[in-house]
Amino acid sequence: RVGQAERELLEALYSDMWGLVKEEACGPWGDGVPLLVNRAWAQFSMAARTPRKLPDLDLLNLATPVSTPVLSNGQTQKRTSSAAAQQAQNAAQRLVALLGVHRLLTQASPSFETPLTSGDSVAITGTEELEDVSDGMKIATEAVGAIPCRVAFSQGVERNVLFVAKGHRSKAAAGVGQSPSVLLVEPLPEEPGMGKVIAMTPLAGAEPALDPTNSHWLHLRVRPPLSALKQVHGGKFRHRDGRWTLAFFNGKEAAQARAEVLRGREALCETCGALLSPLDPRELPGAAGGSGEEG
Repeated sequence: RVGQAERELLEALYSDMWGLVKEEACGPWGDGVPLLVNRAWAQFSMAARTPRKLPDLDLLNLATPVSTPVLSNGQTQKRTSSAAAQQAQNAAQRLVALLGVHRLLTQASPSFETPLTSGDSVAITGTEELEDVSDGMKIATEAVGAIPCRVAFSQGVERNVLFVAKGHRSKAAAGVGQSPSVLLVEPLPEEPGMGKVIAMTPLAGAEPALDPTNSHWLHLRVRPPLSALKQVHGGKFRHRDGRWTLAFFNGKEAAQARAEVLRGREALCETCGALLSPLDPRELPGAAGGSGEEG
């Protein structure tokens, strides 16, 4: 049992960490934060229920930064996919550890049920119906707001493609749920109104930027798929970033494509935030407006 002062300190730390996790839910791995929370909770609860084994409380080392550095111009520092994944995992693990310790110290019979959807497969659907797609798949292009552009995957070889930023998500893979995706689709002349997906990247990590020297060009970061969060080497993520440079036919269409990605990412942020809402500090037992039984 803990006294009131210690409990208030624990809940203040939890609230601070909750704010960082919410930031990660809007970051380049936002679609994977619910998965990371579920995985961290499974590890913590297993340790807490194992006789003579204590949970790893080194995760509570608050001297280790988990927030994104802010540059002198007020912009947050760009992170590689590996660094962003590591940061999201650290924040999720620390939040879960604080939640678990709170339950152990304040509940007579601590609950180890996951606070989120059980399992690793947390589907991110957003507010619209999404079609499951994969590389090489044929899709209808007339109703998805496709924007024509050119891309070169090898030097000197340009391809005419359609940019599609809404209405589609990756298929579930390796026990990981779907996530909204940005597509490049090659038109099929023999099938008007149809195209073949030749490349796709997760919407959450597709940070769009207009080229400062040519308003027709749009750069997008290509992040690994959601299933890459299961590929950890020596406790570290080692992912490679890619990039698309898309040449649109005018600056207006390039800006439109960028705006569609930003709108999609904002909607995804809201969806991920809603999935994480059971972790809100106000839901802690005994907190103002909270739920559950207090020990």
